[in-house]
Amino acid sequence: MTYSSRTITLYDFLLTAGVVIGSPFVALRMWTNPRFRFRLRDRFIPGTVVDGGDYMLVHTSSFGETRAMLGVMDRFESALGMGSVFSVFSDSAYRFAVKKRPTILMPLDITMMYRRIFLTPPRIAVFFETEIWPSYIRFLKDAGVPLTLVNARLSERSLKFYSLLPPLKKAVGMFDIVLAKSDIDAERFSVLNSNCIPCGNIKKYRKYMPLSRRDKLVFSKQFGIPLDIPVVTLGSVHKEELGVALKVVRALHREVFVVLAPRHMEDINAFLRGFGELGIGFRLRSSSSGSGNVMLLDTLGELESVYGVSNVAVVFGSFARGIGGHNPLEPLSYGVYTICGKYMDSFEEEVRELVDKGLVEVVESADEVVEAVRKGIESGGKVYVGDYFCSLEGIVECYIANVKRLLEGVT
Repeated sequence: MTYSSRTITLYDFLLTAGVVIGSPFVALRMWTNPRFRFRLRDRFIPGTVVDGGDYMLVHTSSFGETRAMLGVMDRFESALGMGSVFSVFSDSAYRFAVKKRPTILMPLDITMMYRRIFLTPPRIAVFFETEIWPSYIRFLKDAGVPLTLVNARLSERSLKFYSLLPPLKKAVGMFDIVLAKSDIDAERFSVLNSNCIPCGNIKKYRKYMPLSRRDKLVFSKQFGIPLDIPVVTLGSVHKEELGVALKVVRALHREVFVVLAPRHMEDINAFLRGFGELGIGFRLRSSSSGSGNVMLLDTLGELESVYGVSNVAVVFGSFARGIGGHNPLEPLSYGVYTICGKYMDSFEEEVRELVDKGLVEVVESADEVVEAVRKGIESGGKVYVGDYFCSLEGIVECYIANVKRLLEGVT
């Protein structure tokens, strides 16, 4: 048995032991959070098997990552001449992906789980960003599957952590090529894997698609959003930021129509309590009840469409430390005036570039959000970003070209 195999065997054992020892805590989390109960059997006794045919395996974690890859999947499949199977970690990612591609909910990261799932291994496997699962990667490597990590990102802190843990360090080294989201990420990954190429952030790639007046009327009717007053969308609000969002709603609800979109649907009760304490009339997207100039978007997968009919968008996840922010290009791709908070750690380079180009405004407090929203409305609520999005085409071409070269045996 090689050192790497011994490391993975020990990892499997320790992970299994950790689950057994931590089972009371796991049971408590499942009791209090429905996300932990989602398709629980598949986590421990996988029911989905892949048997037969050429396919590309794409592994992502979150809803956002999955949406980013699905957005370019047609181009990957066309270039590689095969279909794809998705493997995802979160419940929201599974619900989204399973409607578009064959999808596996990732089980506990133990080798025997993958033997049950992959009766036929993929032709190539693509892992996204920081999805470093030692047993998963080792299983595919032993099956002779070419492996690539795309949109790879690695903080200085994570680099130190990975370097100290042999299973993670070995897993990164097993990738045939690491395609990084930036030069600095490629430089960090090169400490763990010598074959690194920076391609750019694939999450940045989007088509510039401002809605026509006709399309806006269609979406307006679909969502019950009036177009006779400005529409302001507070997108991906975490419960830690609810106080900021409610202050903005209170200040603006008489001037504009506000759509507030929680990031996680399991937090919806906290938002309902917040509105109750605020004493402002509102309606739920999921029902026809309620009134007033505020809508709580309590549905999944509709935020981008709402961005399309907005005059101003405020990207949350950026008003509390430790969340990292969310993608400001989602509203920008519709030409919407876009605002975000200062805690955009996961999109630091992108935000800096967008601010330099005058395409995004960064603020710090609820009062500054209100001021920026009014400024955006006064300016017409639109920005031209067509040239910027055209310049991003090379990002996807870089990823596709390198994945294709790997599949053809050229690295």
